[in-house]
Amino acid sequence: MTGYLFVILWVGLCAFLSKYVFVKRKELVCGVEEERYSWLTAFIVFLPLIIVAGSRGRVFDTTAYIRWFTKTLPNSFSEAFSILGTDEKDKGFYIFSTLIKSIFGDDFHVYLMIISAIQGLIILSIYRKYSINYVLSVFLFVASVDYIGWMFNGTRQFLAVTIVFAATPLILKKKYFPLLCIILLAFTMHRSALIMIPIILICQGKAFNKRTIIFIVAILLAVAFLGSFTNLLDNILSDTDYSDYSDESQYGGSTNFIKAIVFSIPFIIAVIGRKKMREEDNPIINFSANMSIITSGLYVLAAVLPAGVLFGRLPIYASIYNYILLPWEVEKVFSEKTKPIVYSALIIGYLAYYYYQTNIKVSILF
Repeated sequence: MTGYLFVILWVGLCAFLSKYVFVKRKELVCGVEEERYSWLTAFIVFLPLIIVAGSRGRVFDTTAYIRWFTKTLPNSFSEAFSILGTDEKDKGFYIFSTLIKSIFGDDFHVYLMIISAIQGLIILSIYRKYSINYVLSVFLFVASVDYIGWMFNGTRQFLAVTIVFAATPLILKKKYFPLLCIILLAFTMHRSALIMIPIILICQGKAFNKRTIIFIVAILLAVAFLGSFTNLLDNILSDTDYSDYSDESQYGGSTNFIKAIVFSIPFIIAVIGRKKMREEDNPIINFSANMSIITSGLYVLAAVLPAGVLFGRLPIYASIYNYILLPWEVEKVFSEKTKPIVYSALIIGYLAYYYYQTNIKVSILF
């Protein structure tokens, strides 16, 4: 709990310093000259997040990773490739982890810190480049509890998420071959990364294009015909890694409606500000707005479906773009007179949600 409080206070201090100390410079973003913080500033803002996550110890499923790293993995990197001839999943993560162990030994503190550093550096680099308000993006990433829910938990999947997130410039430039190679690399870390292939195809182009509208309609139909959709889902998942998720979640969805509502806020504002989005036609905002549709749809399914635990684990691939979209929406969609009210409501609301998740609920549900 002390670490959670420290991180949120640090981001608040950085928000204050950004008004008086941090200096921005001009650089090209999506072909337009924008003001952005330097790499050093971005690193200073994010560094405590990396340190707290990397030194977290035995919390959530980290205990299982520590046991696996120290007791199961071989000490020699030459033994790592023996996994290639087996049926084990996520071979890339196994080889990557064995490489760390062969170099640094079985000190799990070093192992966790290296993974947190990789995840954190990727996140800060993308937010620094594409967010209109980098410090606010970091605040939202923390206060939404995605920071705790993923940098403290779900290590393999979040490593896959950040690897794909690093390919954002390739997504915007539609360089599909290198993008596919990166997604396949992420797939070796966690198989869920393949979901990004159809998601990227759906989200390319203008905000609220026909493909995303079809996705919304599909979600509504899935909710309307809940029983039939659940049976179909069981058949699809019967031979996959997620085959037991329906049984685990038979008593209801894995995500509560509060979380579904919070993660739908960027989508709701995007609907209100879609005219402004069309006028600006910013590629990263178009893509992020479409990703907000994916996020909302998956969280709705996670909240209502008996097999919701599966859908609750997938939105992170899309929701990580919410923290690029939301600062832009506040700055561009609302009038100068309204902005201070919206900013205040946003910060107070997310702080209340952060407090609820870390002090009252005290559990991270996907």
